[in-house]
Amino acid sequence: MAWHLIVWPMDSTRYNVLYLVNEYMYMCCAVVTMAFTDFSPDPETRFQIGWFYLSLLGLMLVINVVVMVQDIVLSAILFFKRRRQRRQVEEKRKKLRELKNSLPVADGEAEDPSQIVGSSVKRKSIFKKLEVIQEISQDSCEAVSSQSLTYS
Repeated sequence: MAWHLIVWPMDSTRYNVLYLVNEYMYMCCAVVTMAFTDFSPDPETRFQIGWFYLSLLGLMLVINVVVMVQDIVLSAILFFKRRRQRRQVEEKRKKLRELKNSLPVADGEAEDPSQIVGSSVKRKSIFKKLEVIQEISQDSCEAVSSQSLTYS
């Protein structure tokens, strides 16, 4: 156990502390079991030691269950946060596609006379806005993909 105080075997400090607490409690349980032998001849003392042993096991159980519930809650929060961000990215992509489809075309490329844009300056400003929207969409996609599942 002293070795694990120096070399932390887990990735997270939280899990290293939990590991050391569990090891310490297991060691205490092992020591307490010796008290159930003829070391203490009084049955009342053994009864009290038995309750201490059960409370130690109960404490171990509560600590580990609390850590598991915290992990589940944190994982659920992270899952729903990522899901919401993915929806936002998809909405931005959908708007981008709609904007691309609704862009007017040059004089010679128009299938419908209502699509013709009169000046090239207007077309350039529309394409510039389209590029900005595309950059925003890419940045938000990268932000969602760069998030990791680690938490401390």
